[in-house]
Order: sequence, then C-alpha cells, then structure tokens
Amino acid sequence: MINSLLRQIWSTLDWIIRKLSRITDLRPGQGSLLRVAVRKYRGKDWLMPDGSILRAGDTYIELHINNEYLLRTIGQKTSVERTALLALREARQDLPYLAQMLRQEKHLQQVNVLMAITLLHRGTEHLGFTSYDLPRGPLRLLIKWYERWLLGLYHPGGFKGLSSYREELTPKYIVMTKKELFKRYPY
Repeated sequence: MINSLLRQIWSTLDWIIRKLSRITDLRPGQGSLLRVAVRKYRGKDWLMPDGSILRAGDTYIELHINNEYLLRTIGQKTSVERTALLALREARQDLPYLAQMLRQEKHLQQVNVLMAITLLHRGTEHLGFTSYDLPRGPLRLLIKWYERWLLGLYHPGGFKGLSSYREELTPKYIVMTKKELFKRYPY
C-alpha cells in the first residue's frame, strides 16, 4: 500500500523531471522500455570500445528506463535477476528502432554514442554495450542510493526483494557507439 502511494507520488515527480530535462519516450504512445534525451558531453576525453573518442561538447543519447512500462511488463512476482532479463529483452526490441531514428532524423546525425547509468548492467554486453565503473566518490554513492531506491520502489517485491539479491547492486555506465549500434541492428 505504501509502495503504491510512493509510486504514484514518484510518477508525478518523474513526469515533471522528464519534461524539464527533455527526456522523452523512445516511441511515444506505443510503449517502450527506453526513454531518451539528447545531451552534450561535458567530461574528459573518453576512449570508446571502437577506438573513437567522446570529447567535451560531443552530442550523445542518454538512455533511461521507463519504470512504469517495466513494472507493467514484469508482473507482480519477479526477482531482480528476472527483471534484468526482461529489461534486456525489451531493450533488444527498442534498439533497432533507435538505430533507425539515428539514421533518419537530421537532428541526431551528430550523435555517436549511447550512454546510461544503471544497476541493471549485467548482460548488456549481449546488446552491444560496454560497461564501465563510475568513479568513486560522493556522486557514485548518491547515484547508487537513488537507483537502488528506484529499483525497490518499482520492483514487485519492494525493498525486501532487493535484500535477497546475491550480489551488491552497483551502478555502472553502459555505452555503445553508433557504429556498434548500426552493426548490430542494421535495419
């Protein structure tokens, strides 16, 4: 009951945050796991798995999970591991659509990298992503707390379900270059 109320409150706050930060559903009105935002990279030069370099000022796609969609998809009694597997399956359906968008939409021509920070990084290499540890420090701890809170809020088992998880849930960057996306999802 409390979890349901918290989800309703968070859903409203999440909608406001998404509008302010320009995060949109990948396929508005059709339902999809992924939400996207076009961003400018502001960090240090970052060597990508294909040898290209992500530099400050480069445009990239920031990926987000649509938690409400995921909750509707996974049902009510699902382990963290099963949630991750179902999320991977849904992402596998969304990535070809994203590749098509990057090929066709002029405002996305400069995008060369897809990036996310997630606790659900296990198995993403099968989709074409490479995972990287977040640097140690207060930001990593804040992201870890926030993502665990979100997972507990949306996980059918609630926060108790997270305590049974056999490994420490640690957020990681997952990245994929446009070149890899096009190679894996040609059409």
